[in-house]
Formats: sequence, structure tokens, C-alpha cells
Amino acid sequence: TYSWYRASSGGTLVGTGSPYTTPVLLTSIGYYAYYVEATNNGCTSSPRTLVDVNVNNLPTVSSSTGGSRCGTGSVNLSATASAGTINWYTTNAGGSSIGSGSPFATPSISTTTTYYAEASNSGCPSAARSAVTATVNAIPTINSVTGATVCVNGAANLSATASAGTISWFANPSGGAALATGTSFTTPSLPSTTDYYVQAATATCTTASRTSVTASAVTNTTITSVT
Repeated sequence: TYSWYRASSGGTLVGTGSPYTTPVLLTSIGYYAYYVEATNNGCTSSPRTLVDVNVNNLPTVSSSTGGSRCGTGSVNLSATASAGTINWYTTNAGGSSIGSGSPFATPSISTTTTYYAEASNSGCPSAARSAVTATVNAIPTINSVTGATVCVNGAANLSATASAGTISWFANPSGGAALATGTSFTTPSLPSTTDYYVQAATATCTTASRTSVTASAVTNTTITSVT
């Protein structure tokens, strides 16, 4: 028979048998000392054997930082633990971990998604998981453009519409400073047909590429002969 005590000798019997389940242990100290002795046919082992129960404080998620991106793809999230490691989940309770460590790169996502960070230390998980948001911002698009035809050395009125954001006008398909902003743009005097380029930008995202808009300059006709 196994007999359990809190003292190495004497003391009060707190339980028998193996395994023995302790009462609820508080975290005010790092470990609890229990002692076990075996008794068989009136003979008792001596001395009692020390059995330490280590009590680990529950870790917490100290801080977390979400991430964002434009359009479909992976988002980097981060979190710190008071102790141990960070594990990531798709639910606020239960389920299997989909990754560990910080930063954590999410799978490819197309919409804003909430993930949950849990701290784990020596097999003890945090009491609650922390929600961390991976934000997917929509990339604006140019919905339509309207070119114009003018006589040589005339100014053309061009226009464009976008799904969202502010439209900017450029002289080049990439790089360079914007010539103007808005849904319409009046070109300078055009000696020849010229392409301009538009893009839309929100506070977070810009169109993937610029769209060309043509301002056609037509040569003036002349009277070549009269009779």
C-alpha cells in the first residue's frame, strides 16, 4: 500500500494508492513536497521518498501586433509571451496549432482574418488566447478611361473612373511625378498624339499597374488649291 504525506517523517496521511491526485495547488510557491512510503504485510519502507510537484505560473500573451497587405497573400503577425513560446490558432479555443513562434506568416488569405495567439510554457498554456487581425485591403482598379481627339497643338480633355481611391495622371507607365489628380485631366498643347497613364490609390493600396489613355492629335487640313 502506498501512503502519502507532506512530511518526511510523522505528519498526517493525505492519501493512499498510486497514482495519487493532490488537492488544488496554488501558484504562490514554485513547488510542493510530498513524501510516499510503501507498506507490505506490516513492513514499511524507510525513509519516505520525496516527490516534488512543480507549479508553473500560467504564461500570458504580453503583446500582439496585427499586419496588413494589399490583395491576396500572406500576412506577418507577431506576439510576445511572458514566458515560453507563442502558438497560433484559427479559433479562440480548441483546435490544432497552425504555427509557432513570432513573427508568424499566415497562409495565403483573400479577406481580413482573425488569428489567435497562445503562450505556452512547460506544458502550461495561457488562460486565454489573444486575437490578432490579419487585414487584407482591396486593391483599387481603373474601371474605365476615355481618350480624346483634338487638332494639332490643341489641349485634350481625358477622363477615367476607379473602383476606389484617388486617380492620378502620369506621363509615364511607371515612375515619375503625378501631373494631376482627379477623374478628368486637361493635357497641355499637343504637337502630336500622346499617351497618358492613370492609377488609383487609397490610403493603403495602389493599382497594380497604370492604364494608358490616348490623346490623339490630328493634323490640320489645308486648302491645297482653288479654281
